[in-house]
Amino acid sequence: MSQVEHIGLLLKDLETVLKAGGYWSSTAPAPEALQSTQPFARDTLAFEAWLQFIFIPRFQQLIAEGQSLPANMALLPIAQIALPGELDLHLVLQQLDEVVCGE
Repeated sequence: MSQVEHIGLLLKDLETVLKAGGYWSSTAPAPEALQSTQPFARDTLAFEAWLQFIFIPRFQQLIAEGQSLPANMALLPIAQIALPGELDLHLVLQQLDEVVCGE
């Protein structure tokens, strides 16, 4: 399996875990909230909303357009702070971090 294929599967796993944990929203945030320039849009979105409305769509777009993926990523540490008890979420994000970083 290629790195891109693996990331695509992990993005689906991430969506599943967010839904199972009750973090998936059927309502999109206001457009202004999506325009944040802060890391993880921390000034306008909860971490799980950032994952749903910014991270997942952006990675899907990069994959669909064949663009370069980041060479480094570390989502697990912020997830451990933002959602400390969500071990399934932590596992998926750890796997994403590792695959993106080529580990």
